[in-house]
Amino acid sequence: MLTALVDERVFTQTLKPEIKSMHISSDIYFRFATTVVETKILNVNQEASEIMFDMTLPDSAFITGFTMEIGGKRYAGNVKEKEKAKKHFEEAKSRGESAGHIAASPRTSNKFNILVNVEKNALVIFKLKYQELLKRSLGSYQHVIYVDPGQIVKDFRIQVFISESREIIDLTMPPLEGKNTTGKIYNKMRINGQSTFYR
Repeated sequence: MLTALVDERVFTQTLKPEIKSMHISSDIYFRFATTVVETKILNVNQEASEIMFDMTLPDSAFITGFTMEIGGKRYAGNVKEKEKAKKHFEEAKSRGESAGHIAASPRTSNKFNILVNVEKNALVIFKLKYQELLKRSLGSYQHVIYVDPGQIVKDFRIQVFISESREIIDLTMPPLEGKNTTGKIYNKMRINGQSTFYR
């Protein structure tokens, strides 16, 4: 008599989370810039999965706020000691709950990793807010926004609002760098010193 053992385990492939939208709004008021990044990410897997989001900030920028919203519930980012924050994240992860862990890269202080454990088929909305004072050189200054979602985002938008006491005589916006940077650019300039760029 022969007995056959059949392995009935089902191996599922972990899919990459889908970025549904990324909206970036930057408000420059007398060279002081406040930038808000709002991103919606969907966990397309049938189980809780980790979502890693990398964000590069300008060297002189500092984070002033971070919130995460899942299932209508809003969670504000709390600053904790590194080990306590990591422990809290691992405990929530083991329970299959949604939790976020933010860490700064030791080599580049302007590189932030946002690690979020999201329940199956859940949509997470997070907002990251940072500020910086732009340095003026020879009557002009530069405002840089780093964007690298790692995938094509259909609903992608960058808005920059500028308000200055002096008249703006020259305003330029270079093209997006990198691959898969398609889309129309809409520019509008007002005489009263307020300018708006839509991309």
